[in-house]
Amino acid sequence: MSSDKNKKVFSPYNSIVAKIEEASGIKRINMRELGSELGVTVSAVSDFSKKNYIPSGTMMRWCERRKVSVDWVLNNEPEAVDGGQNMKELVESKDKIIALLEDKIVYLEGQLAIKERPRQSGINEG
Repeated sequence: MSSDKNKKVFSPYNSIVAKIEEASGIKRINMRELGSELGVTVSAVSDFSKKNYIPSGTMMRWCERRKVSVDWVLNNEPEAVDGGQNMKELVESKDKIIALLEDKIVYLEGQLAIKERPRQSGINEG
């Protein structure tokens, strides 16, 4: 039987949970949501909380699924994701892309409205 002291873990629990909240966008995450995020049962989350750590295997799978850096979770290094891109920059880029797409939609809606307008000409049809 292995001792908890010999397990590789992510701790303290509360700081790791804070990182999970930040990466997932869930503020004040509850045990059910945390279990869902980590892919474990509520009972396992309760156990993690009592022991003040989250097992490394669980966290490694979560980091991979969420595309977040283990260094960010453990050491508060910059929020590196996919090729070292900073998470804040990624969110800002996403916001810029959304703004551009919204502008394009408005433009296309205007173009459609012009096409749908009845054509007015000086020639009587009939």
